[in-house]
Amino acid sequence: MSCACDEVSCQFYSEKTRRARKPHRCYECNAPISRGDHYVNCTGKWDGDVSSFAICTTCDAWSKALREAIRARPGTEVCSCWCFGELLSQIREFAREELGYDPMGRRAA
Repeated sequence: MSCACDEVSCQFYSEKTRRARKPHRCYECNAPISRGDHYVNCTGKWDGDVSSFAICTTCDAWSKALREAIRARPGTEVCSCWCFGELLSQIREFAREELGYDPMGRRAA
């Protein structure tokens, strides 16, 4: 899997689990995050611009599972970067490249 760190540098980054005081939408899956739901607020500064992303707890768990699966592969280095809005495509890429499986129901070529 390629690393986004080569493309964009991050000046700072933080993740905080919060309880929603107002409705949000998950940046990854577009699911609603209702008032009172827990979610992860990801904030960082990339190329001089500060951005924040609301991530539902399901997508947060998937992103952590993906990073753990990458770390478990022999000889694989994992950086701390994350491409927001691309979780599903990163899961598919990992499955195709590392497992030889296409999660869309077909064996990878």
